[in-house]
Amino acid sequence: MNFQRITYIVFLTLLPVLFLTSMARARVYLDITSPDFRKVPFAVPYISNKNNPGDTTKADRDLTGLLVKALEFHGFISVTSAEKYGGSM
Repeated sequence: MNFQRITYIVFLTLLPVLFLTSMARARVYLDITSPDFRKVPFAVPYISNKNNPGDTTKADRDLTGLLVKALEFHGFISVTSAEKYGGSM
């Protein structure tokens, strides 16, 4: 196959993708000041080393704590306790 034909095939393949992604774009607005707004529950387990998943270090717990504080700071996320989901945090 020559270069022009390959370029033409790639162009025809990518052209629908470009149009479909622009049509699928949407915005979601969350009104967190609404009185009937519910917080979204999240479960955040301890961050762990993939090579040694059973060992949780102080750095792992600190990083997880920082993530939990950042998620709760925004106001529309509530972090679920470990007892509710059977996790390790």
